[in-house]
Amino acid sequence: MYRYLKNIKKEKGITIITLAVTIIVMLILSAVAINVGIGDDGIINRAENAVDKYKEAAQNEKEAMDSISSQLDDILSGIDNPTDDIDESPSIKIEGWNSIGGVVTLEVKEGYSAEYQIEGEEWISYTEGSQITVENGKKISVRYYTDEGTKGKIASKIIRDEVAPSITVSIEEQTSSTIRIKATAEDKEMGIDEELGYKYYIRKTGEKEYEYKGQNTTGEYEYTNLEAQTNYEILVTANDLGGNTGSGKAEGITEEGEAPTLVEEQNIRITKTPDVLTKENVIVKVELIGIDSKYYIEYSEGNTSNYVRYNNQIEVENNETIYVRINDGNKASNAIQVNIDNIDKELPQVQVGLGSKTSNSITVNIEVTDNEGELEGQEYVYKIKKTTETSYTQTYTSTNKTYVFTNLMQNTGYDIEVEAKDVVGNVGKGNLLNQITEEVTSGLEEGAIKFTNPSWTNGMASIQVSTNTSYKIEYQLNGTEGQWTEIANNGTINNLAHNTNVYARLTDGINSGEYATASIKDTVAPTVDISTSNITQTSVRLNVTATDSQSGLASSNTYSYYLNDSLIVSNNANYYDFTGLAVNTNYTLKVTVTDKAGLVTEKTINVKTKNELITFKMGEEYTAEKGMTWREWVESEYNTCGLLITKYDLVAYDYEFGGNMGFPEPGNVIVYADDVIDENLDYDDGYGYVLYHRNISVVL
Repeated sequence: MYRYLKNIKKEKGITIITLAVTIIVMLILSAVAINVGIGDDGIINRAENAVDKYKEAAQNEKEAMDSISSQLDDILSGIDNPTDDIDESPSIKIEGWNSIGGVVTLEVKEGYSAEYQIEGEEWISYTEGSQITVENGKKISVRYYTDEGTKGKIASKIIRDEVAPSITVSIEEQTSSTIRIKATAEDKEMGIDEELGYKYYIRKTGEKEYEYKGQNTTGEYEYTNLEAQTNYEILVTANDLGGNTGSGKAEGITEEGEAPTLVEEQNIRITKTPDVLTKENVIVKVELIGIDSKYYIEYSEGNTSNYVRYNNQIEVENNETIYVRINDGNKASNAIQVNIDNIDKELPQVQVGLGSKTSNSITVNIEVTDNEGELEGQEYVYKIKKTTETSYTQTYTSTNKTYVFTNLMQNTGYDIEVEAKDVVGNVGKGNLLNQITEEVTSGLEEGAIKFTNPSWTNGMASIQVSTNTSYKIEYQLNGTEGQWTEIANNGTINNLAHNTNVYARLTDGINSGEYATASIKDTVAPTVDISTSNITQTSVRLNVTATDSQSGLASSNTYSYYLNDSLIVSNNANYYDFTGLAVNTNYTLKVTVTDKAGLVTEKTINVKTKNELITFKMGEEYTAEKGMTWREWVESEYNTCGLLITKYDLVAYDYEFGGNMGFPEPGNVIVYADDVIDENLDYDDGYGYVLYHRNISVVL
């Protein structure tokens, strides 16, 4: 060494004194560098701040680039066509997410119509209040338009899930060579990629790189072949459906030969709060962090000699000292000294005021004051119970000083209590007692529920139901014990049969009022027309045409047929053949028609059966009923030759008289319309008149 320094002196002209000074200066500079690096405003802190600033700037730049890219895409796609008439655009609002992408609504100004275009698709007219699903990473463009074809300024937004999932990792079990963990992933946007699952990494505390261990979809994993008595850092990652990767960490330690070393806020947490009851003593609570459950907590007051087992909390006097450690029955850890001094014992003052009440909610506002100032951003504890109950059964936390208790029972008294902590953990309480919720309006009140008269189509009725209140309407059919169905105000209830009872009531979603009732009734009997046909000497057919404008004709035994008021048959046929009748006899036929409501319409008609048939000659042979006059015969179906009655009541073949009428030769008799047909005579004179030859004088 000496020779080396001597050579340096010769070659560089540096003395030993100069070298010593140089070493001292370097030590001083090192000390300064360490101080600069680890000080409150040191290089390390500045570097960490710079990383945060860089992340924030990168996000802002990404959003700006998305906006510029979106505008350039619009221009290149030829959709940037603002006009002077509509120089504004609808607002794009992301309401939520699903596994496809973002769920978007548009805020459209009153009086405007809006349309939207999803990247790669056509423009679509937007219905106000509707939701649009936009695939992750795609752009949506919106604009106003008019019926005249005017298009407004375009606004665009790229819908992208950019929030990574959060992952919670908990240590389930530790041995000397294994650590078993459970990971739970949660994503507030598109959701977790369940198929990809979780990836598991581990490293020893202090090492730089993690080692990849495996992958599964359960979130449960056991790290094996670990070194005993060693601290490990565990990393678990998972992806969401938007491609973002989240991670969660945990620290574990394999079992060791000696008890763990306690480090406050690392593996043991100690809290000190005033005793609310005595306001003199202090309550100390101890919580272990990541330490094997085989260890229990013990403490000693004032010295380290008289340890007793910890049980939930320690009550000590102010200005005392206690010592806390852990033990497994064989070996104990180091002791943590806890000094109890200068504890604020004054409770915060909490005032609870009523904001508003409905039939199912109560809104409260609180004011909190404390001698040392309220802890900003703390969570307030809101409690509620029915006034008739003895203890608070429902507890909620919120950082807001206004809170709405929901899902309450109507016309019910409630007590409310709110807790607030000050900076040292003192808990103050405030109450608001016997607040009675409102009652849902009864459907029996005038105008609360209105039914329209039924309208009928194809045998079924429809009615509309409405309310003049802000409550929702729900209804049931033919009972009130089943499932109620919600219906819009002025909504229509369809497919209602005769005698259906409609029950409707008002509801706030939790409670409901008294119901109103509407009964569906068919009040109009069927419309019926009847006629006869196929009349013979012994039978006749009665034909029925029937319709019903409301519930419809009955499904069975619609028609009942009567002969001279005696029921013959009931069936569903719209005609009936009466048989076995007497020849040349008058009968009264009757039918009753019934609808589904049981309403009946009755119709009757008189009919006479035909007489016995005879044949007579009129050049050719014809058929007539016995005793039939020529007038009756001409008007019957037996007249197949065009015979008619003249204006002089003479019988002739299709003969029209003009001027003076010629009379037949003397000795012939003219046949008149009301003469009875004689089957023994031949009625033909060959000139178009119906005559028979007898040597009698003509009576004019």
